Amino acid sequence: MQIFLSYAREDEAFVSTLATNLKTQGAHVWFDLADAAVTDHAAWENAVQDALAVSEVLLVVLSPAALAQRYIEIDWSSFLNLGRPVVVAIAERCEVPDDLRSRPRVDFSNVSFAEAFHRLQLLLIEESTRISSSKWYNTDGNDQP
Repeated sequence: MQIFLSYAREDEAFVSTLATNLKTQGAHVWFDLADAAVTDHAAWENAVQDALAVSEVLLVVLSPAALAQRYIEIDWSSFLNLGRPVVVAIAERCEVPDDLRSRPRVDFSNVSFAEAFHRLQLLLIEESTRISSSKWYNTDGNDQP
């Protein structure tokens, strides 16, 4: 299961720590600064779009800065419209948008990072189980409806 991180640049330090911790625990995380090592903007945008297309879960990192970024809303709206899982990590206290209120979320702003990270791991395990149980796999590994 690939997890796409959607976040605001202002939250880069938090997201980098989050991505590193998730990867250390064996998660397949797509984080643009680590996984889209390109120098021109068009190639970076293509890498982001490709990663969004193949990622099974969107992890939205919310903060006041993130709520000011239209592309983050576009990311979560696209996933929701396709019926794909969206998980919310609140990096800094903020108002959770209506579209995301019913989505699984972990608030990193009011507990220790370790405690919130443990909760996030459990949520991602639940999402992974849901995704796996909703797919049929044939012997060559291709998805079957």
